[in-house]
Amino acid sequence: TNLGQRVVAALAAAGTERIIGIGRAGTAAVPPGFEQRFVDPLDPALDLSGIDVVIDASWETLPADADPGDGRRNIDTVERLLLVAARDGVSQVIHIGSATVYGAWRDNPVPLTEDAPLRPNAGLIDAIAHAEAERVIADFRLLHPEVRVAVLRPVPMTAADGGDWLARALQPG
Repeated sequence: TNLGQRVVAALAAAGTERIIGIGRAGTAAVPPGFEQRFVDPLDPALDLSGIDVVIDASWETLPADADPGDGRRNIDTVERLLLVAARDGVSQVIHIGSATVYGAWRDNPVPLTEDAPLRPNAGLIDAIAHAEAERVIADFRLLHPEVRVAVLRPVPMTAADGGDWLARALQPG
């Protein structure tokens, strides 16, 4: 993605030598200096030794009609990646989250900043799971200050071609 390429370019410019993207499936263009692995992050054999930066792009988007328990695998994945990163000496983890953690509330501040509370809408299971993952990340930061953790929250954009599923859902009739 454009966001991913920009993050990798910024990390490479800052002198990061080994960057790994973790995902479960798919094929993506890999920029120079970037290693991409399609693995199950819950695999007990997961080893991140020698990696400087992990970009967690393993989130499986849940359908709108998902069961409330369906988000648990994504949360377990975040927990596992963080623990393996700390164990194996990874210096930085970048988690790709979602701006849906803020919810669609009339009293949300405009512009919406990092200081806004995470208040996902009750009916959007994926947003609730993203918010729980961010709580896990906040706890991890306190326990492992030696690992820098960043959360990126891409925002869906609407466009003539319809954009992603959330952007299409927000477009009129």
